[in-house]
Amino acid sequence: MSESAETGKLSPLLIPDGVSYNCQGCGRCCTGWSVGMTEADYARVKDIDWGALYPDLKGKELFINREDEYKKGITSYPFFTQPRPDGSCSFLVDNLCAIHSHLGEDAKPGTCQLFPYTFVETPSGVYTGVSMNSMAAVRNLGQPLAEQREKLEGYYAKMKSYLSNKAVEASS
Repeated sequence: MSESAETGKLSPLLIPDGVSYNCQGCGRCCTGWSVGMTEADYARVKDIDWGALYPDLKGKELFINREDEYKKGITSYPFFTQPRPDGSCSFLVDNLCAIHSHLGEDAKPGTCQLFPYTFVETPSGVYTGVSMNSMAAVRNLGQPLAEQREKLEGYYAKMKSYLSNKAVEASS
């Protein structure tokens, strides 16, 4: 459920039948960009000795610091993951997320937790779906979204909280 800005009443999360998704571990979604990280995202992972856990990460620069640009409003996030030369995320190990493997799903950056889920607010409720940028979504693989309601409501709340915080920052 989501809260309507006009009425303060809860709007239903509208989940389509026949749409399924779970990560299949192909690694394709984790390639091609730096993932933006909030200060909280960064705080959860910055002090881990990733090189001790995953030898391929030893001595690697895993983060990009953009705090100055963030404070000036030039970028949306103060930190980013540092991609490898091939464009894949540094935390992608054997096509799986090292952050997820070591710390759990909730420790991943918010952007990664939300992907590929989509939420579109309409007068009748919040339509939920998946982005077709994920091959698992394209192939409709995994658990039906209708069976993921509690998780989707949590993800939607996280997204709303982040956007609300960004709006407060922008107005100050």
